[in-house]
Amino acid sequence: MALDTILAIVPMIVEYTFVPVKRHLSYAFNCGSKVEKLKNQVENLKNQRDGLKPHVDEATRRGDEIYANVQNWLTSVDEAIGEADDLVDEEQARESCFLGLIPNLKKRYKLSKKVEKKAQTVAELREKCKFDLDRIACRPPLWQIVPPSVYNNEELHSRISILEKVMNALRDPAFNMIGVYGLGGVGKTTLAKEVRRKAIEDKLFDVVLMGTVSETPELRKIQGTIADMLGLELKEETEEGRACRLRQRLLQEKKILVILDDIWEQLEPEKLGIPFGNDHKGCKIFLTSRREDILSRDMGTQESFELRVLSEAEAWSLFVTVVGDVTNQDLRSIATEVAKKCAGLPVLIVTVAGALKNRDLNEWNVALKELSKVDNEGIQSKVYATLKLSYNHLASEELKSFFLLCAQIAQSDIQIGTCCCTVWVWICLEAKIQWNECVLRDASVIGELKRLEVLSFRRSMIEELPREIAHLTRLKLLDLSDCDKLKVIPANVISRLSLLEELYMLKSFGQWELQGLNSSNNASLAELKNLSRLTTLEIDVPDVKMLPKDLFSNKLERYDIVIGKKRYRYDEYLSSRREDSA
Repeated sequence: MALDTILAIVPMIVEYTFVPVKRHLSYAFNCGSKVEKLKNQVENLKNQRDGLKPHVDEATRRGDEIYANVQNWLTSVDEAIGEADDLVDEEQARESCFLGLIPNLKKRYKLSKKVEKKAQTVAELREKCKFDLDRIACRPPLWQIVPPSVYNNEELHSRISILEKVMNALRDPAFNMIGVYGLGGVGKTTLAKEVRRKAIEDKLFDVVLMGTVSETPELRKIQGTIADMLGLELKEETEEGRACRLRQRLLQEKKILVILDDIWEQLEPEKLGIPFGNDHKGCKIFLTSRREDILSRDMGTQESFELRVLSEAEAWSLFVTVVGDVTNQDLRSIATEVAKKCAGLPVLIVTVAGALKNRDLNEWNVALKELSKVDNEGIQSKVYATLKLSYNHLASEELKSFFLLCAQIAQSDIQIGTCCCTVWVWICLEAKIQWNECVLRDASVIGELKRLEVLSFRRSMIEELPREIAHLTRLKLLDLSDCDKLKVIPANVISRLSLLEELYMLKSFGQWELQGLNSSNNASLAELKNLSRLTTLEIDVPDVKMLPKDLFSNKLERYDIVIGKKRYRYDEYLSSRREDSA
């Protein structure tokens, strides 16, 4: 009986005495094997990390936001690997007793316990690496950039007053649609941006959205702008489908402000996808328009405020803010008159003051004279004259040409206000585009300038005339003089310029194809027969065989043609006509 009791106790003694002793002894004597095990686990963990990292980097380059659990895991892995490497280094540099003949069991024991604990951490991290690679990041909503206020000029009392009235109305639960109306160029868009800035700054709404409508509204574009601000991707093809998707997203927000700038006619918010009225009582809309009746009658605003022109004192204050120092008495007297000519319209004041900043007195006098020409005309004429004055004061012809190119190509996209956009196009119709002495690698974009009438590449390094030139059906003058690098003019390009009156190509292209070749890649002189309005021609013809019969029309008034080494000019042409008529 006693023996049985003793035998029953022995396993317990072994379990609670010898097993712990054995485990603790293993820390001291099996340190090397534990370190090797840790090294293997760390290597596997590195492989998992390196497999995930490229997907994270790609998502970051796309601008996506990495989920916190993924980012935290990567951070923990880097820390664990660093700490594990330190332990491995410590094991390799462990100290020994008695000149290295006997291991230092105490240090090995402590190190072995650290290694085992770190190995457990590594194992846990490996277990957590079960990420779906398609769900490691998300597209964040765009950050709303809030520019500083432009109403920081204390003299602009009328603008500050209107802004306060609008913000008070937006705070009032009784109002859900508010508007501002006024002349083109009076500052409605600037006010709309101020309202947006103030609403975000004061945290009046959960979401503040803004879009430009314009005279010819593009619903898809407005929907896209709103979706971008929400971080929403619209994959639907139809406007109705996109509207439904936007509505679903906006219904998730409690308080919404939607700013629609430049309204010209009735626009139903529902068609854009904006839940409004009974559909979403937390949604408010702020509108701007040139006409009060569009706001109150067509859109149904509960309150509309008129934005008038600046007072004389306000106009002068804004003018001085932009133009700078006008303390010189002679300059100040002219500047005062120039500011008055701007009719209190901020767009004119800012444009004129910017154009005349740091200019000499003579240029100020010229500007005053130009502005005085439209004293008896309407506000719109003043806008046109002022903006054209600004264009004329650009620093160089190259800058003017670049401006015209941008204005022509992007006239439907640049958000500079309908009034300004109209003026840019108007200036383009009166002007010409020149790329004289330029190095051009790709001029194909020129094909977008459908209204262009004058185009010059004189002395440029252009090598191939773009096919898109054929789209310039209103072109009246084309100058390719001294373009000695020009080797290719695609066939049937020049022949499509049916309104062309002047063509200059001396010391330029000479690779004319012979008429009748079926595989011609370059233009032939026969194409000139289609230019029935051509009155002036200057070209090089390397070989007389390239000249087709009956090439020139009766409308040709002057020419300068080099055939081989012989030159035929305008005065000889007159002489021959006189001899024939005699």
